[in-house]
Amino acid sequence: MYGEFSATREFIDIICMAGWNRILAGLNTGKSGGGDAVNKPLLLLFVLTAAARNRANRFVFPECEASLRDAQMRFGSDPSSSPHMAFWHLQSDGCWLVNEAATIPLGKDLKRPNISTMRKLKVCGEVPDSLWKQLVERPSLRRELATFLLLKYFKEPERLKVIVYFWLS
Repeated sequence: MYGEFSATREFIDIICMAGWNRILAGLNTGKSGGGDAVNKPLLLLFVLTAAARNRANRFVFPECEASLRDAQMRFGSDPSSSPHMAFWHLQSDGCWLVNEAATIPLGKDLKRPNISTMRKLKVCGEVPDSLWKQLVERPSLRRELATFLLLKYFKEPERLKVIVYFWLS
């Protein structure tokens, strides 16, 4: 009986990982400093940490902004980049929803709201429920996703600093 349960759970883990792998493989990060911008990977590591700590699947931009900005300043390649850009544009990758996005006024570039609007409206993002449930219930999935993000977007010795920063050990 235990063997059947284990095999089924392992199969479910493989299916979950396949969905997340598809999302991460297609992650549109943009370019910065001659390489991939790390703003979206940093936001995803922030989300993985929240899931590991069993926090709510609710990320209010003004409440997350300081932590995201700090991570970007430490590990990002473009110091002029703002965390609101990843917070808004991660929607296009299939693993992030901005609540009531259609009602939020966009800035003059018409691609995203400006940062002051996101602060004022307390824009809230979340992982789709089915994907969030996978993150919360499957520590092995979180580890695999974190490993993928770390290996793809961060070089040594930065990688170890990112692990420590997000407590991903």
